[in-house]
Amino acid sequence: MTGNPIRTTLFVTGVMIASSSLLIGHRSDGIVRAAERLEKIEARPVRGYDTHVHLDGRYREGGEWLTDFLAPAATGLDSMNAVGVGVSLIMPPPFHPETALEPKAYDYTELLPVVGAHPQRFAVGGGGYALNPMIHKIPAEEVTSTHLEEFRRRAEEIVSAGAAAFGEMTALHLSFFEGHEFMEVSPSHPLFLLLAEISAEFGIPIDLHMEAVEEDLELRSLFGPPNPQAPDVVHANLDSLEVLLNHAPNARIVWAHVGWDNTGDMTVGVLRDLLERNDNLFCALKLLGTAGKQIAENRPLDEHGVLRPEWRALIEDHPTRFVVGGDEFYGIPGKTPLRPPSTRWTWLLLNELSDELARQIAVKNPRAIYRLGS
Repeated sequence: MTGNPIRTTLFVTGVMIASSSLLIGHRSDGIVRAAERLEKIEARPVRGYDTHVHLDGRYREGGEWLTDFLAPAATGLDSMNAVGVGVSLIMPPPFHPETALEPKAYDYTELLPVVGAHPQRFAVGGGGYALNPMIHKIPAEEVTSTHLEEFRRRAEEIVSAGAAAFGEMTALHLSFFEGHEFMEVSPSHPLFLLLAEISAEFGIPIDLHMEAVEEDLELRSLFGPPNPQAPDVVHANLDSLEVLLNHAPNARIVWAHVGWDNTGDMTVGVLRDLLERNDNLFCALKLLGTAGKQIAENRPLDEHGVLRPEWRALIEDHPTRFVVGGDEFYGIPGKTPLRPPSTRWTWLLLNELSDELARQIAVKNPRAIYRLGS
């Protein structure tokens, strides 16, 4: 059998069922054509890394909040096996200071048993619960030495636990539905700068969720409260991102969800400029099966599921700077909310690349960037 060793491993089992299930509620000619292309992919046992995944292990039953992270891990394993993912990096989402106090919140420590049960399939990231709320609760001008000491203590606990990354952290997080938090803080916040220092010290990257904003921006009307409503704005953050990158040049910053643009400013031109000026910036690719609220023309794949030429050139020009980060929320069927599928669509992008480049992104780059096993 010949062909791309990463591309041909995308659908190991259940090809017809898996790809057809993506169409429910998202029918369009382009999506259908892309799914038809997926069904023709043959399988080979080559494994890659998905560097950004979540588990929905909190759910309500009988009026009580219950916890089971092994069940969504099993859901994740089914999907991973279907698309050829060998290892997924699981991490808490970035919690708001208020929702961190709610029953649905959880820390990386609750994910460690999943890694213990499946040490060859999962690694863990920490910071979405332990660190992110501190950054968003304490105004930059009010950070004290006591705050810095506590933040470092928490970060070093994450290091000691064997985490592969600090994450998921956020500088600008938009709200997409009720109960989904809006968060905004400058990426040059003193606690982010301290985290960059710790990242450089211990060789653990920062997984950063940040909508790109070149200039202060009024969000489209699609984004209702709690997002800022016109004339209020989200604030320019790309210059502050470079402050963070330059503060600790040996810190590796992985920009999460690249390819999923909700402001219009995460363009190939912006990404190219930042990558060329900052050797410590990396990009984790994410694609959804339907455009949703994102800016469709800034997606790497066009409506036919084909990689756009400008994205191909960007990735080929910077082959060591990209990884796969599907951002799927694996849940418990019948108990946790359904989330938009992203794993299969993200991995579809690798079909568009050469054998060598696909393996570079799926295997070699994650091993070089994250604290992962060989």
